[in-house]
Amino acid sequence: MILRLENYGSGDVPLVQIRNDVGGSDPGSTVLASFTNPTPQGVGVFNYTFTPTGPLTFTAGTKYWLYVTVTSGSFDWRGSSPNKTPTGIATPSGAQVSNNSGGSFNNSTTLNSFQINATEITGPVASTPEPGAIAALSLFGLGLLGVKGRRNEG
Repeated sequence: MILRLENYGSGDVPLVQIRNDVGGSDPGSTVLASFTNPTPQGVGVFNYTFTPTGPLTFTAGTKYWLYVTVTSGSFDWRGSSPNKTPTGIATPSGAQVSNNSGGSFNNSTTLNSFQINATEITGPVASTPEPGAIAALSLFGLGLLGVKGRRNEG
């Protein structure tokens, strides 16, 4: 997972997760994947690679949420202006932002920059993924979420 962050410093503690969908418009509370934070580079805008803590297999036709928050400090998760339409086998279906620690969400017009690196699994796939299965990005939709912290277009 690559995110473009601004002013991510040593006192900042991001929390990046893949979560389930609730009702088609909001992220759920079920964490499907967590990521290890990269070393911060401080002042400036940099691309940061967040490493998954374990394997995740995405299921075709299922909506997932990229959930980004900060548990300590603050940083900006940058987006492009104008927004750039993502490419690949996943289809973004919108963005939500919360200004009250995830208590409620509102639509956002900013599509924050992100990149998910995965390998598509082709051919017959078992109905129960094995723990060592490679992630597949064959999705109906992938939502974006920025919680806490500031977001700037740039």
